[in-house]
Amino acid sequence: MKKGRLPIRETFPNLIRDGGKALRRVRLQAGLTQAALSRMTGVYHNDIWKMEAGVYGAATRNRREFNPSALKLARALKTTPGAIWPMYIELFAATKEAAAVRKQEATDQRKSTQARLKRREDKRKLIGRLEKKHREVLSAKQKETALLYAGGKSLSQIAKIQGVTKQAVHSILSTVLKRNE
Repeated sequence: MKKGRLPIRETFPNLIRDGGKALRRVRLQAGLTQAALSRMTGVYHNDIWKMEAGVYGAATRNRREFNPSALKLARALKTTPGAIWPMYIELFAATKEAAAVRKQEATDQRKSTQARLKRREDKRKLIGRLEKKHREVLSAKQKETALLYAGGKSLSQIAKIQGVTKQAVHSILSTVLKRNE
């Protein structure tokens, strides 16, 4: 079972049982025995019995479509799987919606990670350019200020972090940028 996914019996408690009753009702209306339906479809008699008894469901493991046996049975009974098991349509829609949400969350997380890595790389490049262009090494305060500024912090935020005035931060950045020209 996948992480965070409840078994179908806990998620939809009556789904499999009601689906089995519906299959039995349609089969009896067609005037067929389980054995006759089995011969017509190639689905094992035991599997038909288990579906009608509510042991098996009509969905595939990924809960996105009807399983091949359900499709064969519906075709032999001259109807559609949705007509026999309408409750599964809701399950499939919910499963597809949940999958779309998980996919979007994964995409958002990947974009967030890429943005974080890009900011980190930009910081490294800025410091590297500053140190490379000028043989002298920047002071720790100048490095910290440049990193914070490259990370998108405002002058007010940097001043608060470093415990100095905005004018002092502006002066440090001006010095760093002048050296960079």
